[in-house]
Amino acid sequence: MMYKKVNDKMCVNVTKDAKKQIIFFCDIDGTIVKGEMEIPPIVIEEAKKFMDLGGILCLCTGRAPISVSKIAKKLEVNGPSVLYSGAAGFDFSKGSYVWCDTFSENIKAHIEELLNKYPTISVQVYTKERIYLLRTNAILTNKGVKAELSKTVSRLSDIDKDEEIIKIVLTDEDIRMLENSRQEIFSSSEYIFEFASKHFVEVIPKTAGKDRGAQRIIEHFGLDNPMIISAGDAMTDLPLLKISDISFAPQDADKKVLEAVTYVFSSYKTGGVAQAFKKASELI
Repeated sequence: MMYKKVNDKMCVNVTKDAKKQIIFFCDIDGTIVKGEMEIPPIVIEEAKKFMDLGGILCLCTGRAPISVSKIAKKLEVNGPSVLYSGAAGFDFSKGSYVWCDTFSENIKAHIEELLNKYPTISVQVYTKERIYLLRTNAILTNKGVKAELSKTVSRLSDIDKDEEIIKIVLTDEDIRMLENSRQEIFSSSEYIFEFASKHFVEVIPKTAGKDRGAQRIIEHFGLDNPMIISAGDAMTDLPLLKISDISFAPQDADKKVLEAVTYVFSSYKTGGVAQAFKKASELI
């Protein structure tokens, strides 16, 4: 097997298999862009070339539809997106969900316990139609996805009993508080509790995860053993990166992610993910 260095990392030089359909699952924050920054033109150009050659591009993110639609439109993605870190699939061409996983009814009791015991932790609750801000803090205000930040603070009772909860986002300056909340409130096997970044935690149903979401997209297309390519930068991306035939990460990704991927590309700040799309095009 041939190896070559990419950004000082030993990487597998994979030979393309023309018989396989290639599907690319790409994270957004820290991989394509960060926050509200514009997508570099080179990224849009290389993504389009990949799709024009027959590749399928699917966004794979923790975000909700409201903050992904603009990015999906600019990239002209030709596949459904994996949202809420795998808890839902959404087809922007149709404006509808492909699937949606939700928590059991006891999730509200756990949210109420969190609000009472951890007064510094901010809490966002995501349903299919709305994002409820139950408590905020400086971390969320300064570093949260702006399109997902409500201007008003809601109460837990404002969430209708028929609204099913898909995801919870927690933030705190003191990461020990987040870790404590995991052990005390979200330790059950019915939850996936994962740090999306240093101060941000995503809580999603046990049936979710980006790896599972990717597999559901593949089933949705009816693809038979396609080549799976993925790109991501955070621990929430790691399960997907590990099941991929080829995986990419930006050079400023989490250390554990960098150790797991096939190729490392330059920072999202310079449009580095374009290198990944270009490599994917070469494999078609």
